[in-house]
Amino acid sequence: MRAFWAGLSIMFALPSSAYAVGCLHSAANFHFPAQPLGSALTNLSHQTHCPILVDRSLVAHKKAPAVDGRYTPSEALRLLTGGTNLEFVLGQDGFLMHPAEYDEAQHQKTG
Repeated sequence: MRAFWAGLSIMFALPSSAYAVGCLHSAANFHFPAQPLGSALTNLSHQTHCPILVDRSLVAHKKAPAVDGRYTPSEALRLLTGGTNLEFVLGQDGFLMHPAEYDEAQHQKTG
């Protein structure tokens, strides 16, 4: 697990001056077409001023569905990453994305 955290980078970053306002956590209107997940995360980061930390390999070749409506950044991110094995943690200054934990107990054969 340590190697995973070491490989994280700010994937979707803006110039530091763009984050001066801070990460916006209130609901906003999002109008994202279906697109590669990396592009969708970039758009979300730009619109909300929230950096998203993630290993680039986790979003490579993944698609995000269209999102059109009024959502908090967390809700929009949940919609964009639905159907992937990605989860995120919201901090005061942005999001940290990671693979969903594999629960071995749930997947063991019975009997």
